[in-house]
Amino acid sequence: MIHVRLRIPLSEFELSVSLDLERPVTALFGPSGVGKTTFLEAMAGLRRPLEGEIRVDDEIVYSSDRGISLAPERRRFGFVPQDALLFPHLDVRANLLYGFREGGPGESGARALSLSSVSEALEIGHLLERRPSRLSGGERQRVALGRALLSKPRLLLLDEPVASLDVELKERVLPYVKRVRELHRIPALVVSHDIADVLTLADEVVVLDRGSVSDRGAPRAVLTRPVVRGGFFKGRFENLLESRVTAHEPDEGLTRVETERGLPLSIPYREGVLGERVLLGLLAEDVLLSKEAPVGLSARNVFGGVIRAIEEQGGVAMVEVDAKDSIYVRLSHGAVRSLDLRAGLFVHLIVKTHSIHRLS
Repeated sequence: MIHVRLRIPLSEFELSVSLDLERPVTALFGPSGVGKTTFLEAMAGLRRPLEGEIRVDDEIVYSSDRGISLAPERRRFGFVPQDALLFPHLDVRANLLYGFREGGPGESGARALSLSSVSEALEIGHLLERRPSRLSGGERQRVALGRALLSKPRLLLLDEPVASLDVELKERVLPYVKRVRELHRIPALVVSHDIADVLTLADEVVVLDRGSVSDRGAPRAVLTRPVVRGGFFKGRFENLLESRVTAHEPDEGLTRVETERGLPLSIPYREGVLGERVLLGLLAEDVLLSKEAPVGLSARNVFGGVIRAIEEQGGVAMVEVDAKDSIYVRLSHGAVRSLDLRAGLFVHLIVKTHSIHRLS
C-alpha cells in the first residue's frame, strides 16, 4: 500500500491531498492546472512539499516531520513525464538500459524484466540502434515507458502518457501501457485529463479540482456522473458507452455496435474486427428527446427509455434516461416544463450517427 499526504502552496491555490493507494492503477483526473503534475513530481522527488509524508508499505521515502527526503533514484519510482525526456546523445538501447536493475530471485519467466521482454512487449526491438531524434512521438513514449520499467520500479508514475499523440498513435500506445503494467504487476499512478485514457488504464480514479480531491471511485461510476453535479466536466462526454462491434456496412457508411448492456447503435464507418471492443462518447446536448415516436427522420439511432431522474441547476436540466444503458440528455429548464417531463415517463431518444464519437 502507498500512503501519500502532501501540502504544496501554488500560485493560485494550495495542493492539499491525502490518499491511500491500494488499487493496481489509480488515475489522477482533472483539467489542466489543478495540481496533477505537481503531485506526481512531488512523488518522484522532483518537487519538495511544504509538509507531508510518502510511505511505500513500511518504508518512508519522504517525511517533513522526520526530516526524511530520499533522492529520486533511491525511491525506485519509474517516472515517465509527458515529453518523454530521452537522452538525445544515446541510442534507444542505451536509453532503455539507463538505470537498469536485474530482477530479484523470485522473478522468472514472463514476469522477469529484461531488455528483450520489455522491447517485445512494447514492440520497439527494431528501434534499438536509433537515436531519439529519429523516433516518432509514439515511439519516444514507448521507449520512455520501457526505460522506467527496466529500472524495476515499485511504482510507475505516468504523466499524461499519451496526451501529445494523435488518435491513431494513442490507440496503439495505450494497449502497450496496459499490457506491460499487467504483465509485470507494477502498481501505477497515472495523471490524465482524458476520460478515454482513464477508462482504458485505471482501476480507480481520483478527481482533483484546484488542489483538492473532489471525487473518488470506480472510473465509470465517477466519470459518467452528470455535468450539473459540478461544472467540472463541462464540454466533456457525459455519456460513455463501452461497446463491441457487431457489423460493418461500408456502403452505408456505418458500423454497428452494441453496448455492454445491449443497446444497439450505428456509428460512423471505420474498418475493424468484428467483436472488437470500443469506447464511445456522446455529449448530452447531442441527444434529442421526444414524448412521441418520431417518424421521417434521417437520424439512424432512435430508441426508447424511461426517465430515471431529472436534475436541474442554473436553468439547465440533466435528464437521465434508462434505455438499457443510462443516457444523459441536456435540456433547458423550459423544455422540461413544456414537455411535462418527470421520472417514470417513457420517452424516445434521437441521436445522429456522427454525434457518436469513438474514443478508443
